[in-house]
Amino acid sequence: MFTVENRRGRLIEVRMTSPTTMQEIDDSDGKMEKVLQAISGDGVVAADYAHARILPSAQAKRLAEIFRRHTPRVERSGILIAADSAVALLQMERMIHLAQNPGRKVFREVHELKAWLDELLTPLEKARLRAFFEAPRT
Repeated sequence: MFTVENRRGRLIEVRMTSPTTMQEIDDSDGKMEKVLQAISGDGVVAADYAHARILPSAQAKRLAEIFRRHTPRVERSGILIAADSAVALLQMERMIHLAQNPGRKVFREVHELKAWLDELLTPLEKARLRAFFEAPRT
């Protein structure tokens, strides 16, 4: 499953769980484009990948391309990964490096991600960020 949603202000909520297909990754590109066009200013992305497994090479490459394509419209992006996966950390750090956006970081702890994004968010966006990470994952 791969979702991209905007429910409040500039905050863009992204969630990926395994299994994820190449089609879902490709579709996320269009979803992100649509959301970015609808918001005022650059987006602030909260991405929950904590329940996604390591991506096959082709999927990781495509996701890095999507990250890079949207770099000009993303002010900051925090990506949560599984806390116990060193391989997932390395893979995500490589994708972030390829995206060439210094405003994109990977986190293992949700409270660190929230603190980093909070610097840019309004009070209503902060409340939505907390609701996003508290929502049950399907």
